[in-house]
Amino acid sequence: MADLLQKVIQAMSLEEEEPLTLPDSPRFRVIDENQLSLLGRLLYPDCQSVARMIEYMPTAWRVDGRVRGIALSRDRFQFVFQREEDLLKVLKDRPWSYNYWAMALERWTPNPPQDFLQSMDIWIRIRHIPSIFFTTETMNKLASEVGRVEVIAYDPKVSHTKDYIRALVHFDTNKPAKAYRKLNIPEGGTVTIEFEYEKIHKRCFHCLRLTHEKIKCPMLKRGGLREQKNLDTPRLQLGPIVSEPGDGPPGFPILFPKLSKEDRKMAMLYISHSDPTERLARIEHVKQGIEENRVSSSVHMTRITIELDKGKGHVFSYTELLEAQHCGTSAKIGCVPVGNRVDKGDDET
Repeated sequence: MADLLQKVIQAMSLEEEEPLTLPDSPRFRVIDENQLSLLGRLLYPDCQSVARMIEYMPTAWRVDGRVRGIALSRDRFQFVFQREEDLLKVLKDRPWSYNYWAMALERWTPNPPQDFLQSMDIWIRIRHIPSIFFTTETMNKLASEVGRVEVIAYDPKVSHTKDYIRALVHFDTNKPAKAYRKLNIPEGGTVTIEFEYEKIHKRCFHCLRLTHEKIKCPMLKRGGLREQKNLDTPRLQLGPIVSEPGDGPPGFPILFPKLSKEDRKMAMLYISHSDPTERLARIEHVKQGIEENRVSSSVHMTRITIELDKGKGHVFSYTELLEAQHCGTSAKIGCVPVGNRVDKGDDET
């Protein structure tokens, strides 16, 4: 009762007072020191103590004595480095985990974007691509099912001995780390494309997110049968996409489905013209602009590297995690044995 009363009084106090504004003075701001710092977010703070993580990570990074950590909140933290090369090495070896759960790490910036620390770069492996679709365009399309594609690791001029293709994607941590995708094939039927995530230890076995475990999955707590339907993997069509009716006239496909709702509204205003010929010309002009943007975006995202093992990390399985929990100590990052599915050289971290 006393706690409830205290919260009510605190809320009333916050409503009555004006927000505090600090003086515009260097004495109230840390700029120079922050230039050599990283900001981070624990994705599953229920299983990740920020205090213990700050004590442990300098050892994992091999920078003991050259970095200090600051706990900013229950899940936010900062590491201030003495050397630029140490900071860059930590950034290069991302993603990092503590107690088997991932963390988001980014270099400090005075004006962080709205989605700061809500995403991370992850190398993924794509398995079971049919030979008829074995092109960089297909690889990019499949990798984009996971996140925004940054790099495709593939050299078409040499023999490819691995049974997977690697891609670096910018992954939104609020979305599921999907395990597979059905792909239609020309002969009829489908093939299951599998996705594996390097350096990612654990995720929810129900919704596949990196932010909690299955026993705490909010979708299960809501009895989410409807949510489960959303997890059923739809088929991916490589080719023309037939739009389903949306907010257009009944019985007609929606115009410009690739545009956002706001951009589509502007496009619809632009093509509104009493002259049918002029209207068709404007529609083609909008379609041409959309296609040019798509090609430009695709060229930007689809960077090909012949360094096939660049940034390579281990792929962890559920069996490995169970074995790791019997290593005898509280697990931080290591002590996970090499799995059955990893070839020689694939367990580099």
